[in-house]
Amino acid sequence: MTETLRERQRKVARETILGALAEHVAESGSVDFSIAEIAKRAGVSHRTVYNYFPSRHDLVDALGDWTDAEMRKLGSPLVPEDLDTIPGLIAPNFAIFDEISGVSEAFARIDTARRAPGGHRRRTRAFTDMIGEEFPEFDPRHRDAIAALMRQLASVKSWYLLTREHELTTTESATVIGWTMRLIVAALRNGDHPFPEETS
Repeated sequence: MTETLRERQRKVARETILGALAEHVAESGSVDFSIAEIAKRAGVSHRTVYNYFPSRHDLVDALGDWTDAEMRKLGSPLVPEDLDTIPGLIAPNFAIFDEISGVSEAFARIDTARRAPGGHRRRTRAFTDMIGEEFPEFDPRHRDAIAALMRQLASVKSWYLLTREHELTTTESATVIGWTMRLIVAALRNGDHPFPEETS
């Protein structure tokens, strides 16, 4: 189905607003912003921003969804198929974070403010399910803890901290995270995990 002119215009306006938010956060280094600031940067009215995003929270959530969409466009599967595929996805995903670095940096900075049960929780659930399938004997809380760690390591926040705060290259960052993921998976399979009482 062909997109109408009006639909294209709405898409462009929406992405312009999201781009303005990403630029503001990446340039200012601050997650504090007003709708008025974003409207001015986007070259639209205050009311236009509210037409697309009824609240500041909606705008932040939309940035997360937009980041996911941009990553999919650039070839990221976002969610690994199984534990063995996780290490191999780190380098391509980190390269994509780097390619859309302004959006990635902004999202990394405000990700903690995003509490909606969207992609963030969906991807963590994928890690939880993979661990649960292979290690059904794990207590659910312990399984969730391991999944949360692995999800955090694979996230845009890890890319941001390693490349921006620790000044590693994207390749170096992906290499150390991929290596860590392989160690975690190997350790789990060898019975070496942080909750040994489960198998004692």
